[in-house]
Amino acid sequence: MAKDLPELINYKLLSQEKDNFTNQRENEIGKSYKAMMDKLDKKTMHELGRVQGMAARLVNFDPEKADNNTPMTEEERAAYDAYAAMSDGAKEAYVTMHEAYQKDLTEKKNALIAR
Repeated sequence: MAKDLPELINYKLLSQEKDNFTNQRENEIGKSYKAMMDKLDKKTMHELGRVQGMAARLVNFDPEKADNNTPMTEEERAAYDAYAAMSDGAKEAYVTMHEAYQKDLTEKKNALIAR
């Protein structure tokens, strides 16, 4: 048991480091999201939430990067049409939040690989 102690301590330290990193990133994203949402009216927030919900269920499809010539499934077409119908403010918020989540996931992936 005593011989395992250094490995357990190392595991505990890595676990705490991961938790601190995750909490820090979630706080940053949460603040960014709140600041953005405070600027949007109720209709724009509804549009944004609807499209985020639709797009979150799709793999390898971003309605912001698609256009009418992009081959799409029925679900992708629905997300694209909903995105295209959004106001400019909602589109800007969608892109900003999407980029923040992508950055967060990339940083988490890189942190895991570094370990």
